[in-house]
Amino acid sequence: MPATVAIQFVLDHLARPLADGDWTHLLPASIDAALVAAGVKARLGPLAFNTVSHRLAVLGKWHRINEWESYRRISGEDLAARCT
Repeated sequence: MPATVAIQFVLDHLARPLADGDWTHLLPASIDAALVAAGVKARLGPLAFNTVSHRLAVLGKWHRINEWESYRRISGEDLAARCT
């Protein structure tokens, strides 16, 4: 999995604070609803931090087992660029 996919997964699924004090996530509503309808998610909205962290850890382990390039080599600069 390319690092950009891992970054987008985090941005889509974690809640981010807005200037007005509210929270949001970047996953489009139609995709969020489809994931709930398919039973992949229990409810609409962002995932818990621990859920995202666990899913990334499992993907990282799968990559190591298969000796694939690790998405975990994401620089802080790459992440910051995607967040702006």
